[in-house]
Amino acid sequence: MNFFGIQLENRSRAEILTRVEQALSRGEKLRIMTVNPEFLLEARRNARFRESLKNADLRIVDGFGIVAVAKVLGEKLTRFPGADLLPLLLQKAEVKNIPVYLAMSSEGLSSFEAVREALLKKYPNLSIFSLTTGFLPPEKSFVLSNYGAPLQEYFLDQLPGGGVRMGVGGSFDYLTAPCRGLQRSYVHWVWSGSGGSCSSPSASSAFGMRLFCFPS
Repeated sequence: MNFFGIQLENRSRAEILTRVEQALSRGEKLRIMTVNPEFLLEARRNARFRESLKNADLRIVDGFGIVAVAKVLGEKLTRFPGADLLPLLLQKAEVKNIPVYLAMSSEGLSSFEAVREALLKKYPNLSIFSLTTGFLPPEKSFVLSNYGAPLQEYFLDQLPGGGVRMGVGGSFDYLTAPCRGLQRSYVHWVWSGSGGSCSSPSASSAFGMRLFCFPS
């Protein structure tokens, strides 16, 4: 389905994971964007971000608001939240011994060491590395960035080398922050949208409004 000139995938989860498998087996670069309503609104006013969004190899529907708007328009979209996709990619990396490179913001709440430790508790055989300046990811790898949109998308779009790439926003911080005990995916995204505060009703309400408001 097309929103503001942006074509979104309407594939099943199995089809998306198959596409990831194909990219890894062929040594192709594959950039994934998990798209929420804020991404679409940003793309309307930010030409560079719009081009980055169009250049992504997979534009997966993340936000419930997109599904809701599509339903009103008579379309049915399949939602695959990044909070659901990321663990599946990490599981695949562990089972197939595929290295995972983390491009981490210096302004994030968690250090590389803290995130690595948290990931290894869940995926003890995972090979995790910090993506250093000038290093080119191998063709068969995962590259995850927590710079936040739009910076993580610009970075992954321009990064040379190969690998399956995806921006993860605040997901790394969620692994190590006090809110990590909240397991439901929707809570994670509301928490991220509220600036990392679990007890910010006004911020959460504003974030919830952005899920459904698409200005004309």
